[in-house]
Amino acid sequence: MFKKLLLLSSFLIATNAFSLESITATPTSWLLQNYVGGNVIVFNTGSECSGGHLNFASSVSNRDKDRFWSLVMTAKIASKQIRVYYTYDSVASTCFISSFLLY
Repeated sequence: MFKKLLLLSSFLIATNAFSLESITATPTSWLLQNYVGGNVIVFNTGSECSGGHLNFASSVSNRDKDRFWSLVMTAKIASKQIRVYYTYDSVASTCFISSFLLY
């Protein structure tokens, strides 16, 4: 019984490490940075991660990263709101973008 309880509580702790979050903002103060190899990171978003950064998982295509870059730049210029959904892992302190949209 104790082993089952321990396993269940370990599962609950592990599943609570991840949460789906979202940010709705006009990204005028966001800082986009492109790294060699195609990695795009955005800072100053207000996310829970260090520096308010958001980035993409390694499996995300360069086309999706290009669309995100274009969306943020368009919203910056036009002063329009966007929403970014991301997965926050509180244990690893990672914030991976899962989807985004323009209002």
